[in-house]
Amino acid sequence: MLPPSLTDGWAHLGLFLAEHAPALAAALAEPAPEADLQALADAVGAESTEPFAALYRHHDGQQSPTPGLFFGLQFLSSTEATQEWARWAEQFRGDPALVTDIQVSAVPEGAVRAVYASDRWVPFASDGAGNHLAIDLDPGPDGTPGQVISFGVDEAARFLLASSAAAFVDWCALQCADGHAEVVPDPDAPGGLGVRLRGGRTLLDALPSLFGNG
Repeated sequence: MLPPSLTDGWAHLGLFLAEHAPALAAALAEPAPEADLQALADAVGAESTEPFAALYRHHDGQQSPTPGLFFGLQFLSSTEATQEWARWAEQFRGDPALVTDIQVSAVPEGAVRAVYASDRWVPFASDGAGNHLAIDLDPGPDGTPGQVISFGVDEAARFLLASSAAAFVDWCALQCADGHAEVVPDPDAPGGLGVRLRGGRTLLDALPSLFGNG
């Protein structure tokens, strides 16, 4: 099976947004300059910009925090991702025990490290309250560098969502194309509409049922 095309994933997602939530489609930013991608990679210690390419070579985040592009989660710009990563990294420097003292689980075991957070996790989506999707540059022994995971202050488990950012965008597009997503009223959103998973769920709410073990 061929790996997902980051161009096709964004194109399919864009078609759904243009038809059903045009204000959200219009809020997507232009591609990030290569200098900004390199600045992000340099800041987080990535060997190249490739882990972030599927996200930021097409759109450098969204221009308003609501509605969240990723089913209730704001798509951060590359600059915002660097800033969010730096805030977490500063916490580790101030209190290194944070990494291991707060007990969490990983799903599936072995793919994601079962730690509270890591300075090798780069947040690219946020609920605005300390919970994120991230590019994982330091996976567990059964994981893949560059995979997409969840973590955050309110999340008891760290879930593996996709093997790469391209695969994650493709998954989002498939949820929309296959009828697993819906447009819902969102009074805080430009245009008054947001995109959620079926039943009005945010992605964070749906993680256990979509990516859990059972």
